[in-house]
Amino acid sequence: MSESNQALTILIVEDNPGDLFLLEELLKSSSIPIGRLIKVLNSTDAIKTLQNENVNLVLLDLSLPDSNGLQSYESINEYAASIPIIVLTGLIDMEVALETMASGAQDYLIKGEFDEKLLDKSIQYSIERKKSQENLRESNERYKFVTKATNDVVWDMNLETKRILWAGESLKRLFGYELPDDESDFEFWSSKILEEERDSVVQRLLTACNGTGNELWNDEYRFKKADGTYAYILDKGYLIYKNNKAIRMIGSMQDITERKLAELQVVNSERRFRSLVQNGSDMIKILDKKGVFTFASPSVEHVLGFSLDSIVGKSTFEFIHPDEIEEIRRQFEIIKQTDYHEIQYFRFKNKEGEWRWLETKLTNLLDDPAVKGIVSNSRDVTEKKKAEEAIRASEERYRNLFFNNPMSIYIWDINTFEILEVNDTAQREYGYTRDEFLKLSTLNLRNEEEIPGYKEFVKKFAFAGNDTIMRIIWKHLRKNGEQIFMEVFSQKIEFKNRKAVIALANNITDKIKLEKKLEDERNAKQKEITEAVIRVQEKERYEISRELHDNVNQQLTVAMMYIATVEKGSENAEALLKQSSGFIYNAIEEIRKLSKALVTPLIKDFGLCKAIDGLLEDILVTNTMHLDFFYNDFYEEDISYEFKLNIFRIIQEQMNNIIKHANAKQVVIELYRDTEIKLSIIDDGVGFDPTSKRKGIGLNNIQTRTELYTGEMEIKSAPGSGCTVRIKFPVSNEILLYK
Repeated sequence: MSESNQALTILIVEDNPGDLFLLEELLKSSSIPIGRLIKVLNSTDAIKTLQNENVNLVLLDLSLPDSNGLQSYESINEYAASIPIIVLTGLIDMEVALETMASGAQDYLIKGEFDEKLLDKSIQYSIERKKSQENLRESNERYKFVTKATNDVVWDMNLETKRILWAGESLKRLFGYELPDDESDFEFWSSKILEEERDSVVQRLLTACNGTGNELWNDEYRFKKADGTYAYILDKGYLIYKNNKAIRMIGSMQDITERKLAELQVVNSERRFRSLVQNGSDMIKILDKKGVFTFASPSVEHVLGFSLDSIVGKSTFEFIHPDEIEEIRRQFEIIKQTDYHEIQYFRFKNKEGEWRWLETKLTNLLDDPAVKGIVSNSRDVTEKKKAEEAIRASEERYRNLFFNNPMSIYIWDINTFEILEVNDTAQREYGYTRDEFLKLSTLNLRNEEEIPGYKEFVKKFAFAGNDTIMRIIWKHLRKNGEQIFMEVFSQKIEFKNRKAVIALANNITDKIKLEKKLEDERNAKQKEITEAVIRVQEKERYEISRELHDNVNQQLTVAMMYIATVEKGSENAEALLKQSSGFIYNAIEEIRKLSKALVTPLIKDFGLCKAIDGLLEDILVTNTMHLDFFYNDFYEEDISYEFKLNIFRIIQEQMNNIIKHANAKQVVIELYRDTEIKLSIIDDGVGFDPTSKRKGIGLNNIQTRTELYTGEMEIKSAPGSGCTVRIKFPVSNEILLYK
């Protein structure tokens, strides 16, 4: 078994539990590498399995609940054309089993009469036999393609039986004959040869077949077509030998009627030839057997500039380009051995020394006493050659642009959805070979549920203008079933006389996955920020509650107790009332401080810079650090209140961080504006390691406020080296009062 190491997926179609159990045990005991055993009870489930699973082998019982006998095999084989099938049958079903073998089954086994060794052998044989059948089928398809691609009629003759196998489509197209199974006897061919030529042609063919060592045969003759007319034929055959004996000849018949009639017309009509020479635009020249000009028509002077006297008597090889002279000499020798020959594209020097491209047809009239030379009919095809080279270069550029394009490109019929052409990138992207692609339609690249929407898109696109380019992101399927997202640009074109669409597709699966990942990360970041804000709010509420409970509440309670004592009568009532007044005043001051910390600063009344000055003055009341605030005539008249408040809160948050954690002696705050708004807060405190220390709530709040206006924040700090926070904001419409 050529793929003996490959684990097989085997589909067992058997409704008898006992037979199924025995079959499984035999499979386990065999040397067959088994990947999966899929067991179904009827042909309906078997068909579903074949449609959805990659099955390597089918073991089929012919007697099933929903089908029986040959019907079971035919229904399964319809969906398992390339999968080997082994039929399991009883003695009474032997005739049916043989019918299945004739219909394409690889083998059959009689239930109860085989062991694991026989099963092993049957499976290996069936897989190899199926593979051989598939290879033969592909070979036949390639042969049919070759015969369609040529205008010649290809034939294959068995020399022992004299039976000839024909390329039927070509035979019908060129000569009008249709043969049963594209096969005939030798008489069919020989009887169509013109009677006066028949014996000599047949004799030359048989002589070639009976000889030894000569592999080639060719001949020219006239062959009768189905409509009764005759065609001139150039027939070439290649002999195949076995043990030095010719056993087959394979050849092709080429219709050369047009060429032959042209040759005969030249030979048989000298007057007409003379008229053509004198008045035609083509250059007519006659050369002797050494290639020396003996005659030149007036058109030679018109095209190349040479007069009759200046060219006659000179060798044609004097004017041939050095790169092509050896090839032209070889071609000239050929015309000496035949009646007619054509030379495609060679360079010939004109009177001015320029190289002109010529196309020449040669007719051998050396034996004609009226000519005694080789007639050369040449045409200046320089412009044609340049045009062909331009077209070839254009086609090459197109091929490079199409086939080597980094994007997947495919062309499909807008009416049938059939894929007509595909480039190399698409083959790599989707996993199909070009041949596989050309058997698909664009519907095969999609999930079933998306096909209705796709058809609706095509229906609308069909009525769009030819210059319309449609861009849509589609979900496509690779050959292995993997789903990918493709950004497809489509435009209508004409391709091989069919209304088609050229589609350029770019795989954006990774991009979409990345965008989703970024979205998830943004959501997670936002959640983290929200949670941090909530924690700050809760902490703030807790601090306010503690201040009210531990400070304000205590002072008010003592004041109430003193007042109550005075009301009951006391000798030091005046002192108690004075102390109560002091406690109440302190409580009021504490509440004022709490309110000031919570209430939005008076930015609208005094401006951002004055509000920051006020914040720093309040900090200096209870702290001994040195504070410097530089704002260098900061212009803030055109900045929105919300952005100013955002700057204020950032400074307030960082100052709280410095007071609580930095133990700083000096803080410098800088706020200035040029093309950007830049804020720096620098302290000489204890510092920290930003790479190892996780950001606290304070820095997270500052980061959030920075990102709110698409700003950028940079933190530089190290243990014992203080901390520098630098923030910059773009001066955008988002922060300006006047957009």
